[in-house]
Amino acid sequence: MNMKKILLGLIALAFMFVVVACNGDDLTEPEVVRPTPGTDTTEDNGGGGEVALPGDIEALLAEWNLPAPRFTPDPNTPSWQLDQAYDASIVWYVNYIWWPAHNMGDSWVTTVMMGDLNVRIEFISGEMENLNTMVAGGTLPDIITLGGYNVAFVADAPEFAIPLDVLATVYDPYFLEHVHHPQTRAWFTLADGHMYGIPNESMTTDEINAGYALPGAGFLVRQDIFEAIGEPDMSTPEGFLDALRAARDYMPQDSVGRPLTAFSGASMDMTTGNNGSFSWNIQDFLAIPVTHPDGTWYDRDADPDYLAWMLVFRQAMEEGLMSPDQFSDDNESINDKFQTGHYFAFMAHNTNDVASRLNNINTDAPERMMIPISGPRNAAGDAHTFPAGGINGWTHTFVTQNTNDPQTAMQVITYFTSDHGQMVQQFGHEGVTYEYVNGIPTLLPEMQEFLTSDYYGFRLEYGLRTFWMLRRPGFFASRGVMPTGPHADVAIFNSQFNQARLEFVNLEPTEGALQRDNDDLDLARSQAIFNLLTASSDEAATAIWEDFLASRDQFGFDAITAYRNERLRANRERLGLN
Repeated sequence: MNMKKILLGLIALAFMFVVVACNGDDLTEPEVVRPTPGTDTTEDNGGGGEVALPGDIEALLAEWNLPAPRFTPDPNTPSWQLDQAYDASIVWYVNYIWWPAHNMGDSWVTTVMMGDLNVRIEFISGEMENLNTMVAGGTLPDIITLGGYNVAFVADAPEFAIPLDVLATVYDPYFLEHVHHPQTRAWFTLADGHMYGIPNESMTTDEINAGYALPGAGFLVRQDIFEAIGEPDMSTPEGFLDALRAARDYMPQDSVGRPLTAFSGASMDMTTGNNGSFSWNIQDFLAIPVTHPDGTWYDRDADPDYLAWMLVFRQAMEEGLMSPDQFSDDNESINDKFQTGHYFAFMAHNTNDVASRLNNINTDAPERMMIPISGPRNAAGDAHTFPAGGINGWTHTFVTQNTNDPQTAMQVITYFTSDHGQMVQQFGHEGVTYEYVNGIPTLLPEMQEFLTSDYYGFRLEYGLRTFWMLRRPGFFASRGVMPTGPHADVAIFNSQFNQARLEFVNLEPTEGALQRDNDDLDLARSQAIFNLLTASSDEAATAIWEDFLASRDQFGFDAITAYRNERLRANRERLGLN
């Protein structure tokens, strides 16, 4: 298979990684802290002997053409602590040109990591042109980090990577025993039985159910208007409509003189099947099930709570509490209006879209800050159920078949992924760069001051929070480390409604007649939603929706449902959820 074609298919577009920006006085240069070296037993490493290897390890070495370990691996000790007598260097390529590559020794934290690992890592950042050149020349580096939101892309990893489970078994069993979560391992294991890539920002079912994930959905209101009209309960249809009417009466115009829009959802695009807040988003607010008790796919569109609230939105549209601009404004236009205080209430499927706007409001016009409250609920008053977290992550890191030092590459993967490595990368050393405040690791005041006032200077000098390629958000959340700021307040408020839905990945058909039918069904559904919201009466709107539900047979709805159920079954099996 042509390697260039494979990697061209793997790389997703880069997206901007947002970090909190940070000043401080010069701190003491980091002391190089080396763990007690393990016994070195190979002639290569000066030990004068050979490592005795079990038969299964010998077989893996032969199968994958790997060198024998320089040391005796221990499942309870990371191998970077056992291989300290060997001076190593590797190259790690990150396929994001905007990432400021830090070589070992360039900053405080890289000096610490070099002391821990006794490895000099040359980091390279680039884009497709750089990667294509390396592929064409057969010069892929030891480790590569590539972007991708769809786990299916790792299907081609056997063409260019060495399985991490093989490397860990041979060189670093500590990784399998103490670092890598079994659910993540199972999810990324391919049909050949091997796991090649490791994600960043990945979360397991246990972490999500523990509240460590931050959902994107949220219901926001302008605090000044909300408090002025008595902080009404907007979870019921009557309370929702009454609050919108009261908000419009209290403040007929927004901050730039336009008529106030009492309520808006996220942007819609009927031509692409994007229904904004009026599809899965409102269904999540209403806690409509996603599966039947037997685990099969639940038809949320046919749930009576969904139709009941769609009729509420139709009423709001009829009374002018919603604007027809809902159907024509793009995401940027809606977010700009959000920032100017144009909306009293706003329902979002992803509050990350308005994160920067919330920060701007907080700085420029805090009197009209948007705050989170509980939004529409079902007739039983059940709490919302927001999907949060994901197992796929947004980048994946591989050890390539080009590496000349696979055991060092595996040690680096273990170090960066381990609890110790995570703390070093994000916080540094206790007492030097951070302290515990009420049990939570917290940057020292002078460090936080530096970070806040001069992020780029902080990054160059200390390098903390620069390395995200293998970051584990659940690890930090479990230790009480949470984001701060207006958007963080929204996300933390909504984390009480977390629901793990890791199995809801790749449920839609992606090829053939089934995909075409599903695409056509999505467009028909979007048109029906638009017609419902703009109908002249509840009776007309109900008829529109019932006609749509009845029409789904012509789009192969039963076959699409069967496909989803098979995907759910397979996904649960891989995740160990059956």
